Amino acid sequence: MADRRKATIHVGNLAPGVTENVLYNAFIAFGEIITVALHNKEKADRSFAFLEFESPEDAKEAIANMNYSVLYDRVIRVSPANYALSTEETPVPDSAMISSSVTPPSVSNS
Repeated sequence: MADRRKATIHVGNLAPGVTENVLYNAFIAFGEIITVALHNKEKADRSFAFLEFESPEDAKEAIANMNYSVLYDRVIRVSPANYALSTEETPVPDSAMISSSVTPPSVSNS
């Protein structure tokens, strides 16, 4: 199986009416979809989703064709995911993101 992170895309700026089924149907033309994980925040303008494709090539094709397209009267943003989906469809931080975001403590010579 391909690297899951490379086969996972992030879809942002989703309209309130978008469901997992809507996303599946909008993106299935680009390849086999393994998981769809929709995340709705308290504010409707904060909805986003992760879609994991069978192959990284399918994910790239979806990004190239769907980024800045209109879904439910809203322009969506589609990009490579910074997260990989676990088997429970829960976002797991990329280890590179964790290590690059940690700043070592400064040492003072008093």
